Amino acid sequence: QNVKSLSVESASIECILGAGIYPNLTELKIFNFNREIVPRYFTDNSLFQHIDQQQITDLILISNENYTEQPLTEDTTNVYAMILDFFKNLNHLSILPSSVNDYSHLSLYNSPPMTFSSSTLTELCINTNNFNDCLALLDGRLKQLTSFIVQTNHIYETSTFYNMDPLLNLECFSLTCYNRTRHYASVVLPLLRRMSHLKELNSYIYNWGGPTFIAGTHLDNEILIHMPRLHTFTFYFASKHGPVDPDVRISNSDILSTFTNSKYQRVACMVDYFGHWELICRVFSLPVKFHRLEEIGNNIPNIMFTTVTHLKLWDKHPFKHEFFIRLTQAFPFLQDL
Repeated sequence: QNVKSLSVESASIECILGAGIYPNLTELKIFNFNREIVPRYFTDNSLFQHIDQQQITDLILISNENYTEQPLTEDTTNVYAMILDFFKNLNHLSILPSSVNDYSHLSLYNSPPMTFSSSTLTELCINTNNFNDCLALLDGRLKQLTSFIVQTNHIYETSTFYNMDPLLNLECFSLTCYNRTRHYASVVLPLLRRMSHLKELNSYIYNWGGPTFIAGTHLDNEILIHMPRLHTFTFYFASKHGPVDPDVRISNSDILSTFTNSKYQRVACMVDYFGHWELICRVFSLPVKFHRLEEIGNNIPNIMFTTVTHLKLWDKHPFKHEFFIRLTQAFPFLQDL
């Protein structure tokens, strides 16, 4: 009866929840979650006959579905909406992939305006199909949201109109998109400027093209100036440009000299030239807290990337034995190369 938090495998959930009485249970964590569980258990009270589902305030679902194997359907959206409808007093909902490649994502495309809505939810951690789903989730359907952690598959512009009022309740925002985008300036920046009360910001963006590099001066003038309460800023920004002006050679020190704001702690950068055709400039806070890096070349800095588990290499020059020695030292927990 003193159990307040319970972690269960999806295959055992019926046995465990049906075997006891949990009057003080407020947090439920389910491993190997899949969409079939929701209509089976989260639509009536048969499984929760000893538990009032309204007492569950924290729900964490660890998915075992791979987005490459699961087609994006309206059913996914309906399933996630059922969760909020069933657990009516949720304060915290996390739907997490079991690895960086698994992706049980939410899509609100063509959904009614109040699909996936809640008047109690304050913390949400979820994967979405694209950035437009993020805009939809922040259009007023989750009015009490103070923390929003989202990984999205694509960032692009849309013709759909969303409520763009200031997000005055939001204090923590994390946006991760591992795929390249050409629409950082047109869609991401306007969203960030609505978050004037933000205290913590985490962002992974790979911007392709545009008039300027994402470096310290840009971050100061385009983002930080709109967030006077911000005290934690964790980021990884990559900017890819081409063709390259052969008369202008940008160095790591040139980029680092733009980070003069006291809000920055430790910052590093990587500037890679690929002939006269392309240049990739990466700036990131230290220690690196993201799990995946893309298009890394021979120019690996003397830094430990302890959180990176997935790495994609790309360079016009061949990778030699000495490079892989440095790579194993820089990425000690690499799982996928």
